[in-house]
Amino acid sequence: MRLFLGMLTVTLCATAGFALAVNEFVTVLEQELLLQTMSRELDGLVSDYRQGVDITGSRGKTGVVFVQGDDEPKTVLPPVLSRLSQAQQHLKVRVGGKEYYAAMRRIPGAAIYLLVDVDPIDALEKRLAVIGWSTLTLTVLVALLISLACSFLILRPVRNLARRLSYIEPQTAQTPIAEDYHDSDMHEIAASFDGLVERFQRFVDRERAFTADAGHELRTPLSVALSTHELLLAADDLPPRVRERLLRSNAACHRMSRTITALLFLARDNRPGQSGCNARDIVRDLQPYYQRILDIRDSTLVLYVSDITVAAPPEALNTLLHNLVEHAISHTRNGVIELHIDARTICISYGDGHHLPSDLDDVFDREYQPESGGEFGLGLYLVGRICARLGWPVCGRTSVNGKPSIHIACGSPPA
Repeated sequence: MRLFLGMLTVTLCATAGFALAVNEFVTVLEQELLLQTMSRELDGLVSDYRQGVDITGSRGKTGVVFVQGDDEPKTVLPPVLSRLSQAQQHLKVRVGGKEYYAAMRRIPGAAIYLLVDVDPIDALEKRLAVIGWSTLTLTVLVALLISLACSFLILRPVRNLARRLSYIEPQTAQTPIAEDYHDSDMHEIAASFDGLVERFQRFVDRERAFTADAGHELRTPLSVALSTHELLLAADDLPPRVRERLLRSNAACHRMSRTITALLFLARDNRPGQSGCNARDIVRDLQPYYQRILDIRDSTLVLYVSDITVAAPPEALNTLLHNLVEHAISHTRNGVIELHIDARTICISYGDGHHLPSDLDDVFDREYQPESGGEFGLGLYLVGRICARLGWPVCGRTSVNGKPSIHIACGSPPA
């Protein structure tokens, strides 16, 4: 399209120049007719008249001559010519329903009037106009055809390159494509894409190696810690306070293990599986895990969980629910937090929601900072990422009872 517009612009400029040239040509032609041809014709008429030749009447196919003697009545002249002076010659006049160019030459004893029909000149102007418009139309059509042909020839390798790039997958080894393009410009573009794909592949390899190494290196010490907890908790002579601390540490290690699995799930590019997990099994440890901090904040966590299967990896759902509950507890004092889970929705209602923004959708942004200052944490940002990966729409809004709440449509299919 841009090529066509460029060629059309050039064509219009050339045609405009041609039209100006034709107009100038017609103007020069008229000046030549009026100032030179008619003057030469009048000189000849004056010479013939002085030699006694009768010059009155038609002269050729386009001319008419009138002679007005000084002693003759002016009624023999057309009225428009009787008012013509020598200073007003070379004007357009209408005589007998036709237009003429009129010129007058005064000599001793008479005045000679020459009329030249303007129709041939008008017809020439019309023919030139038709030629000009026809040339413009033909040129535009030719420009369109040339631009379409050129754009097809120019863009064909570009489209081929785009088609080949659309098949590139980061997980598979790619063959360089620059060798397939012999044009210098396309070869340079393809070589740049080869370099870009190579850099992307190195990045993907590093990320894949990191996630694999991080998963292994983080899980190994966690496994040691968990096995140590089991050995210590198996002892019968542990003091109650030590046993409580070990149970809390054991629960924290289990949560860390599930969080690592959830983060690896987000980092890897594999699709979420169709298998799910039971919601009641996931929320079973929420109440005891947060009971201590709930008591400190004089708040209550109420769970309304249906016996349903949620289409999500258990570690991802566990991390999501833990972050939702932890965020709600941190923004609730002396209130009741309600967590509802059914086949279609996960909804958590804050007890009071102090220091929360009016639009809870903002809190899922990683860069969000509360107006009151301080850090807001990455809990809800992680919730938003897990929901996005699972294809679950999530939004924050005010419930009917006036408390802030977060709603997740867990019944939506995975993206």
